[in-house]
Amino acid sequence: MVRWGLVAVLTALGLSFTAGGVAAQQAEVWRLSPQWTLDGPSPGSSFGSINGVTITPSGRLFVLDAMNGRVSVVDAPSGTPIHGFSGLGQGPGELSQTLAGITTLGDGSIAVNDLGSRRVVIWGEDGESTGGWPLSNGIPANLGSITMRIAGSRGGLIQEVHPLPLVPGLSPKDTLEWPTLLRVTPSGTVEDTLHVFRDAERPITMQGPTVATALYPATPTWAASDALLLVGLTNRYSITMISLDDRHGSRVISRDVEARRLSAGEKRRLTERTLRAVPEGAPDITVVVPDMLPVIGSILIDSEYGRIYVARHIGLIDESSPEGRFSLTDEPGGQEAQMWDVFSRDGRYLAVLYAPPRFNLLAVLGDRFFGKALGEFGEPTLVALGLERSR
Repeated sequence: MVRWGLVAVLTALGLSFTAGGVAAQQAEVWRLSPQWTLDGPSPGSSFGSINGVTITPSGRLFVLDAMNGRVSVVDAPSGTPIHGFSGLGQGPGELSQTLAGITTLGDGSIAVNDLGSRRVVIWGEDGESTGGWPLSNGIPANLGSITMRIAGSRGGLIQEVHPLPLVPGLSPKDTLEWPTLLRVTPSGTVEDTLHVFRDAERPITMQGPTVATALYPATPTWAASDALLLVGLTNRYSITMISLDDRHGSRVISRDVEARRLSAGEKRRLTERTLRAVPEGAPDITVVVPDMLPVIGSILIDSEYGRIYVARHIGLIDESSPEGRFSLTDEPGGQEAQMWDVFSRDGRYLAVLYAPPRFNLLAVLGDRFFGKALGEFGEPTLVALGLERSR
């Protein structure tokens, strides 16, 4: 029997673009070429998992391995392992196996979102534990203490929390769909909130001064870097840019795209494929497959050149289609290629970026791209790629 132990919401698995949409625009085509690969944190070892990558101003990569409760430090230009720290546990500087993000703070320190121990843990670049705080610290009473993601911002970080299941009018499904973003200081004090509303054509506000576009449905993807916060819709191509310096959110990146509806057969295949991927012994899962697939996936911000990268989908790209049609696939893992739209910070469309098959882009710094590649048996490898441009 399938129960409400966990809700798996499939996002950004397919999309068709109209001839007048993004796919038809004349822009540069960017592709990525390998520079180095790293199988593990030391010679002869391997990563148990790669759950996140963050880059410090000094040019070091910090790689989050939830399976081993470990953070590995790698020299970004060469791919040489430097050292690692942490370990499985609940003590100072230790991590559980339930981790949901790693980010760099403004002072170069590293923060990890540890859902298992319900806290944010912070280290210096040298791996010395410098503290942290419980996830429930300062969170408003009507919100749950479960943090799904964190991202570094000027003077602290952005923390994503979700409503409690017992809030009147909310179902368990809603707890994964209507988040609130908190602006948090390095000491864990909540100093600002960004409420994401469910209703269409309602403004979002940050303590009053911020007025931006409405979010509907409120299942946003978002990213933060320095003083910039980006909040993107999932049912249409619209991204609100909010300055954390003046809390102003008037700039919007948008594109004319057409999301298509799933057929009954496609929904069934997605449901079955997702359930097959559930580890043995995991809680019973209810898979929620929406009728209308989301338009955009994740967002990345490049702090060096100020570029914004928006994933159009996670799925198979059929490049032979004149409309750039995205089709679903039965390949293991369901992920064969990624396509990203590249924008400047003033919203200009710069290029379309094609990532290699079975590669998940996790971080960008200038013309260097870092992410996770999957081997034949799903084993993760850290990969650095360089940029190739063409018309």
